Amino acid sequence: YVSGAHGVRGDVLVSPRTDFPELRFATPGKRWLRARAAGKMQVRELELLRGKAHTGKKGWIVRFDGVDSLDEARQIVGSAVLVKTEDRPELEEDEIYSLDLVGMSVIVKDTGKLVGTVAQVFNFGGGDLLQVMVGSAENAVQTDSENQDSTPSRQHVWIPFAEDIVPDIDMESREMWITPPKGLLEVNTRPEKSKKERRAMVRIGRKRRNYSVA
Repeated sequence: YVSGAHGVRGDVLVSPRTDFPELRFATPGKRWLRARAAGKMQVRELELLRGKAHTGKKGWIVRFDGVDSLDEARQIVGSAVLVKTEDRPELEEDEIYSLDLVGMSVIVKDTGKLVGTVAQVFNFGGGDLLQVMVGSAENAVQTDSENQDSTPSRQHVWIPFAEDIVPDIDMESREMWITPPKGLLEVNTRPEKSKKERRAMVRIGRKRRNYSVA
């Protein structure tokens, strides 16, 4: 996402949420910026002209066509940078895009009990964390999830996306089977869990090989 303006000529600083930053931010071409305006989500198409890594801030400095001043750069701060699904690089057989997990059913492997449906995938720097809406899949998926601090009003649980907790995934049937540690599902059902607590949960288990997009 666009985290700030850089300089006075329209450059912006982008904080990447992708494992392919050079492809996303150094390769010219069409990009889409998504942001909330007047209470609605809006998507704007822009041409990426150039980009380079900003090692000091672990981000990328990019220039979009039509963004030529500090004021214009400030107007797009906070926007999510999007690409088309078909433009994503192909992954190896054991690799998964985080976005593809949204909407999958979550089932306890030992009992066959349905826990719920993956609504969002969060990452606070220590690995992905699945927000699973408890119960049936109806109305479970959050399509407006650019703000990672927002949480739906329905009851949900947090499940670290670690290989020892989520050992089996079937992309065709859109199901994943979990082996949660004792008490995991009971402990984190309350919706008011803080960001600090969510960050602590991602330390459970080993990180999987999954990828996000810009």
